[in-house]
Amino acid sequence: MSKSQKKQRRNKQGRSGEEKMYPVPNRNYKSSIFTMLFSDKKELLGLYNAVSGKDYKDPGLLEVNTLENAIYMAIKNDLSFVIDSQLSLYEHQSTYSPNLPLRMLLYLADLYADMTKNENLYGKKKVKIPPPQFIIFYNGVERQPDRRILRLSDLYEVEEEEHKLELEAVMLNVNAGHNRELLQSCKTLADYAEYGSSK
Repeated sequence: MSKSQKKQRRNKQGRSGEEKMYPVPNRNYKSSIFTMLFSDKKELLGLYNAVSGKDYKDPGLLEVNTLENAIYMAIKNDLSFVIDSQLSLYEHQSTYSPNLPLRMLLYLADLYADMTKNENLYGKKKVKIPPPQFIIFYNGVERQPDRRILRLSDLYEVEEEEHKLELEAVMLNVNAGHNRELLQSCKTLADYAEYGSSK
């Protein structure tokens, strides 16, 4: 066993020497349905068009790069893809969590690491990366506004005059009766919202 492997193993062990098990949240049934529906590129492109106001026709333009297993969280992110040189991370949530910006930061770091694994990060040439956007589709029972901005800086332990690192995620309420224009623009999302409200 290499030194790095031993160190990694020690980091996973508690004081008793037993391996520490990090909690892995159960994948919510609604989230699984959401991911399944929009794993189809045609449906995902329709959702992207509805969110962005674009009108792309060719699903082949989407480069899907959804994380199979985020190394920090031991869970999958829902949907991530590149189109028009921009990276979109989509998450579905049936339970509101203020920690979503932190989770998305960890997803993003993993995605960028994979995208640049063959690049020389120590060289003089700029390594170009697609700018990210973060969208959360919410359909839980807790009342939420149509649109809400979640910020990484809200999780900082101390107040700063200027944040050196910020991440903003847009949470869109897709429960029936909310964001009508968005739901009208994407029938699959509207059908899902109606299905979710009946559960």
